[in-house]
Formats: sequence, C-alpha cells, structure tokens
Amino acid sequence: MKTTLIIISIFTILNIYAQEKKAKIYPFKSAIIEYKYEAQLSGTHIKYIDDYGYKQVDIIKKEINLGDTEKKYETIYLIGNRAYTITPKDTTIGLSINNNYAYYFKYKDKTGVEINEAIDANASGWKHTGDIKYMNKDCKVWESGKSIRYTWNSIILYEELNFMVMMVEKATKIEINVKIPDEIFEIPTGYTFSNANASQIGFGGLNLDFNKIKLVEKNKNNDSNEATEEIIEEATEGDNITIEFKSDDYTKAEEFTFYDEKGNVVNVEGANEYKDYDYLIIKSQDLSLLKTEQKLPKYSTAFFKTSNGNYGKMQITEVSTENFNYQYIIFNDKGLIKEYNKKTNNGLAEFFNIKPDKYGYNLIITPLKESAILIIE
Repeated sequence: MKTTLIIISIFTILNIYAQEKKAKIYPFKSAIIEYKYEAQLSGTHIKYIDDYGYKQVDIIKKEINLGDTEKKYETIYLIGNRAYTITPKDTTIGLSINNNYAYYFKYKDKTGVEINEAIDANASGWKHTGDIKYMNKDCKVWESGKSIRYTWNSIILYEELNFMVMMVEKATKIEINVKIPDEIFEIPTGYTFSNANASQIGFGGLNLDFNKIKLVEKNKNNDSNEATEEIIEEATEGDNITIEFKSDDYTKAEEFTFYDEKGNVVNVEGANEYKDYDYLIIKSQDLSLLKTEQKLPKYSTAFFKTSNGNYGKMQITEVSTENFNYQYIIFNDKGLIKEYNKKTNNGLAEFFNIKPDKYGYNLIITPLKESAILIIE
C-alpha cells in the first residue's frame, strides 16, 4: 500500500511538472488543417497541432505570382518556446525563439486563445468586427485596414490581405483530435543549421490590453463599411504601439529552458551557443556524425551520439599539455537531460578516448564502439 502511494505521488509530481512546463494553447489536443492559396498566390499549407499546441508544424509551399514567380517553400516547427525554420532550397535549419510562448505564462488568468487574439490586436491592430460561420465553425471576423481574416479558436481559417495586390489563404479541410505520428514533429536529418536568434519568431515585450479583442460595432449606415471615428482612432493607436522588452517578464522565452528526467530545471552554461543547441537539433545531425578522430579546440561545441544510442553535446572549458576539462549533456529520447556534468575530464570515457594534443591547444577525441561525434564551428 505504501509503495502504491509513493508511485501515485511520483506520477502526481510529474503531472504537475508537465502542466507547468507546457502551456495549453488550444482547447483541443490535436488538429490537422489544410489550406490553399488564391489570388496573387498559389500553393498549399498544412498545419499540424498536437499536445494542445505545445507542438506545431507548418509546411508551406507558396508561390507569389507578381510577374516573376517567387517560390517560398519552408517548414516551421514550434516546440514550446523553440522555433525551427527549414528552407529546403538552402538546406538549413534556423534555430530561434518563439517569443509568443512567454505570454501563456505571464497571463495565467487568460486562455491561450484570448492571448493569441490579444497579441494580434495589440501588435498588428486587428479589430474584431463580427462573427461568421465558415467551414462549419463559429469564427470571428477580424479587420485591419482593407485586410480581413476569419479565426476559429485564434487559428486563421481564412485570410485576405490587401497590400496593393490581393493575397488569399483559406482552409479547405479541418480534422480535430486526430492521431498525428510523432515523426511529423521530428526535425529531419540531412540539414545544416544556423543560430537565428536575431530574427526571433513572434512579438516580445507587449503589455497586452485584452479590451482590444472585444467586438467593436461598425457604422451600419455607412455603405463603405468603414469603422466609426472612435474605432478609427483606436486602430490608429494600435498601429503605433511601442514594444518594450522586459527581460524579467520573458525569461521563459529569451533562452531555452532545459529539464532533467525528474522535472528539475538545469542551468546550462557555455562560452558560445553551447547552451542553445537542444535535442531536436542534435538528433537531426545524426547522418553527419563521424566515427573518426576529431580535434576540439577550447570553447567550441561538439554534438555526439553514444554507443547506446543517446544524443548529447559537449564543450571544452580548459586544455593544456598536462590537464583538460570539458562539460557535457546527454539527453534521453524525450529531450530531457539524462546526464549533465559542468566539469570533468573522464565523464565520457565509456564512449570516447579523450586526450590533449602535444601543444595543449586541442582535445583529440576518438569515438569508441558505435559512438560518433561532430565538431561545430
């Protein structure tokens, strides 16, 4: 009986941890939405949502037809506050931060849908001007200048953008609470990557005014369907909003948070971007990992795979002809930290033979058994 209570307690703690770690963005667990582009656009867009929005993938194949056709093919992965953008043409993965994810923790008294709508209303000036039935869903109508969109649970199902030319995107199929294969959310192999933190996804630092998402009445006697003077004044204020960045409010979005298998936050430090590279990026480099001897200079980062199939990263912190130290992380298959050491000279001895070169400038790393490694410049 005592053992059963202990087990129940452990699962309860893990449950609480999971709820704290992940924000519930949508009221449904999963969805697949298919879109098509029209007017000056052509192509398709498929959106996958799982874990109540914690995991999202947008596969975009869009062509802009303005004289010369411009193709924009990309896949965007949003996993919590992490964002990965893959451009097949460039064969790169851009690693950045999904700033919007911080708002779900800051405004805990609001739903994810309300927060999404408030971000659009505050940052981009969209006004809720009515309601409509679209794709058999009860949608809200939003307007910004001459542009219009319909949203359902804050997800855009129809959007008509008018900026000199007309561009239309509309949903053609919606499936809710369906099983989505785990591999949909896996970063594909065969791509190199770049740290794109400078071009972060989403809006950071907005103090959201939730009054802006309320339905606004339009002047019914005005055939041009323009807003009243009060609404025009409010919209003008929204277009000129000042964005202030407050690091104490957005610590969950400014850097990646790493967790161990017990749900504890682990402080990952490094002299360069060592702390930013996570499990998904490392696993995506599987085909590039090498089983041959490598040299790792001070402060550079290496990805590795152990002989028992776990992925990790390491960084040398000190090296001389007589001594050396390095730090490393090993992840489990859920992306949680299985093992972490800030200072060691033998922590990976089971998987690699590690020794300084004769000049004391580099560590010479030789994979053992089925282990492999990749030095990151």
